[in-house]
Amino acid sequence: MRRSNVAPLGLLAIAISSCAIGATNTPGGAASGSGEKVTVENSPFGKAMFLSSGQSIYTPAVQGFACSASCATTFHPITAKHIVAAVGVSSKFLGSQGGQLLVGGHPAYIYVGDTLPFEVSGEGLTKDGTKWYLISPKGSLVIGKAGASGSVIKLG
Repeated sequence: MRRSNVAPLGLLAIAISSCAIGATNTPGGAASGSGEKVTVENSPFGKAMFLSSGQSIYTPAVQGFACSASCATTFHPITAKHIVAAVGVSSKFLGSQGGQLLVGGHPAYIYVGDTLPFEVSGEGLTKDGTKWYLISPKGSLVIGKAGASGSVIKLG
């Protein structure tokens, strides 16, 4: 009886595809594919932006903050390749700079500590001298206590 190596090669292709779009920490361990969408979802802190795979989208509170090598081990930049706006999100709200996804003009990151879909454990964390927050559908930072409606501050 001859065994096929098709399944292991398929898994390798999924892993390579996941790395190519920068979605390296997909909740639940599933690989992200091309065509990932930016959506608006409810969080314990109020409405916020997420990837359709359930990954929370974070940004640093300090404008112009450059995520160093140590920062990038905790907050992974999301590349703009294959990312589109979901229904209800204006494509003008999304952009890119140097290949990195911008959401509402803010550089977009995922937090490695979020392991479940729509988990927001990176909200309010401090890394490399700046706090990290979810991005609201209006392009502001979502700041609040869990269970509260959350407050929003505008950068700029």
